Amino acid sequence: MREIRSGLAFIFLTVIFAAPLLFAGAESGGGAGSRRIDLAEVLRLALKNNFDIRIARLEQDMNRYRSASADSVYDTLLTASADYTYDELKKSSEYYGELSRTGNLNFQLAKKFSWGTDLKLDFSNQYTSSDSFFATLDPAYDSRLEISFAQPLLKDWSGELTRGEIELARIELANLDLLAWENMEDVLSLTASTYWELVEMEKEVALEVKMEERARYLYELSREQIEMGMIEEVDLVAAEANLKIREAEVVLGREELTNKSRLLQFLIDDPSENIFLPADGLEIIPDEKVPDFTAVLKTALENRWDYRRALRELEAKELEVEMKENSLWPQVDLVGSFARNGLSEEWGRALDGIFSEDNPRYYIGLQLSHFLENRRADSEEEIAELEKSKALVQIKKLEREIYTRIDEKLRAVRVSRDLARRESEIQKLQQDKLNEEEERFEYGRSNSKTIIDYQNDLLLAQLNLAHALAVYHKSLVDLQVAQGIFLKKQMGMR
Repeated sequence: MREIRSGLAFIFLTVIFAAPLLFAGAESGGGAGSRRIDLAEVLRLALKNNFDIRIARLEQDMNRYRSASADSVYDTLLTASADYTYDELKKSSEYYGELSRTGNLNFQLAKKFSWGTDLKLDFSNQYTSSDSFFATLDPAYDSRLEISFAQPLLKDWSGELTRGEIELARIELANLDLLAWENMEDVLSLTASTYWELVEMEKEVALEVKMEERARYLYELSREQIEMGMIEEVDLVAAEANLKIREAEVVLGREELTNKSRLLQFLIDDPSENIFLPADGLEIIPDEKVPDFTAVLKTALENRWDYRRALRELEAKELEVEMKENSLWPQVDLVGSFARNGLSEEWGRALDGIFSEDNPRYYIGLQLSHFLENRRADSEEEIAELEKSKALVQIKKLEREIYTRIDEKLRAVRVSRDLARRESEIQKLQQDKLNEEEERFEYGRSNSKTIIDYQNDLLLAQLNLAHALAVYHKSLVDLQVAQGIFLKKQMGMR
């Protein structure tokens, strides 16, 4: 009998130590193979392949083009027109003649400068021909070159409103860019958390496999003992039921492991049939020091995407206040033009006359427009002031939220680390308790119910330890996300 017990013990120990090696091939579910992958590789693939991250990067590319288009208001505009009129309609006076022909060929360059000046250069050419007796020149070519400008003197002085609109557009696009970075960080942190959940799940399945083998050993030993009359029939039934439960837990655990692997593969866009298994283990990072609260808070205020967006939003509101204050002024424009022309029966001589003849035309004037009540501008200026105050309050609120979140995440790191160490001690005690009771059971000094209860206690302790370690690693990720540095670290950004 001692030889039988020794043989069963040898089989049990062999299975316990060989289970991790056997599990590496069995945990994939049979059909598909398995692939080990570490966290660094997972994050690298996520940055490269994840659908949401790729979409966010495309949005950033589009924002860069939109930002470049914001200056298009200063682009030079070229317009050209050409027309020809043949007129043989009946006229009310012989002064007009019976037939007239008119042709126009015009060009214009228009440009707005950053200091607010609108400048236009017009080059026009007109051809006229008539059978009227009163026509002085027939045909006649009139070529004209004219430069005109308009300069705001009060409202929109120095182009403030136009530059403000451009800057507001840039701030909005910059905030969209920051939002894209934040979305990428959220996706990347989700990928990291999913990876640590996969690590935890693999550990749980490995523990369940070991517990299945323990249950099998208990069942086989119970069959031997019942033949010798050392235990009751109910003990054998309990041992068999326990074995069935453990087998079901292994099947269910492997299915959940496959599902978690598929989720991770989706996050990194890997279509392979392989089951992804983690290469990293669950353990406390040695000699890791939890950073100081003040330093973490300072880092968060320097790097968080939402805080930087809030600061830019305040900048936009301050700019809007300045623009609305400027809009209260009357619209006073200094306008002027200078033109020269040439008139001849030949087009070439008409063109030459623009520069060779002294026939200029000068024009300068002031144009004023202003709403006497100006209620719309007054209301918009007051609203802009209130929007600025609102943005300030939102920043203060966000600072408080960041303070609270950093405090929460730092405590989560400390607590999860302490809890993992305590669960490790509990697991060791439960392991020792079960080992002692199994030795008593071999000599008929215990029963299957006690062994099963102690197995459950050990499994629960092991699962609690795995969960605590997974929570600890996820809390480290959450702390970096709360500081806005998780994505930057993965991309080597500062």
